[in-house]
Amino acid sequence: MNAAKLKVLAGEYAHVYSFVRDDTMPRKHKELNDAIDSVFAQVAELKAENERLKVASDFDFSEYKRLRDELKRQRDEYKADAERYRRDASDLTAIVANQQTRHYKEIDELKRQNAEHKADAERYRHMRSHALFQDRNGPGLYWYLPRDNRGLPVPERLDAAIDAMKGASNDNAEV
Repeated sequence: MNAAKLKVLAGEYAHVYSFVRDDTMPRKHKELNDAIDSVFAQVAELKAENERLKVASDFDFSEYKRLRDELKRQRDEYKADAERYRRDASDLTAIVANQQTRHYKEIDELKRQNAEHKADAERYRHMRSHALFQDRNGPGLYWYLPRDNRGLPVPERLDAAIDAMKGASNDNAEV
């Protein structure tokens, strides 16, 4: 039985017992009407609550899905960037290692050349300090090469002679 029929029935109930001389029936009728109104109010509240819950349950998940997809896209981009950075770091490490190896080789070559130039400079200083000034084919400094090692070219014979003289002068200086 719906609420409207209940209200009509309550109204008829009041008329049926109106012939009673005391006020018991109208009081009961009023209590019944108040109870019915209370039920109507509760029903209205429950309907409003149901509507509120329905609106809350009709949550639009499209924004949530969009944000989830955006997060996944950003996570994938981050992973791709991180992998690219790892590859770049590995490539840069290899490049730096190659450059470092090349620089170490260049340094070793420069040290070797420096040692050769130092030896040449020592020969020159020794030759300069032990040269004999003569004026035989015009003024100048002359050096006499020993007759041994004649199979070597002149520059190597000269280096060998100077080194031998340096060794002899160093031996005399040590004694």
